[in-house]
Amino acid sequence: MSAPMALRVADTLAAAIAAIEKHGWCQGETWNDARQMCMFGSVTFALTGKTGVGLAGMLTGDQNAVHQAAADALSDATGGEGVEWNDAPERTVGEVLELMRRVEAEQRAAAS
Repeated sequence: MSAPMALRVADTLAAAIAAIEKHGWCQGETWNDARQMCMFGSVTFALTGKTGVGLAGMLTGDQNAVHQAAADALSDATGGEGVEWNDAPERTVGEVLELMRRVEAEQRAAAS
């Protein structure tokens, strides 16, 4: 991943973290009626400012590239099981935010 893309991913993850901190976290769905969001839903929200079905499919080419790179980095950090990791019954919002912060820091380091 290029340094500029790593920086965009880091910035997107920072916004995704802020979204979960503000709106809350959920499991088993991308987001719910209370606007709580899963780890991956928060990335979509960070790029669009919206929640709703089908939003990931409506990303622009540039947004899609950042979304995919962020999702790949998060999945890689979970051992390739991002959705399952987020949705594990024992998972906590603290663990999710810790992982997201670690991946954000890794992306910032890769950008410098």
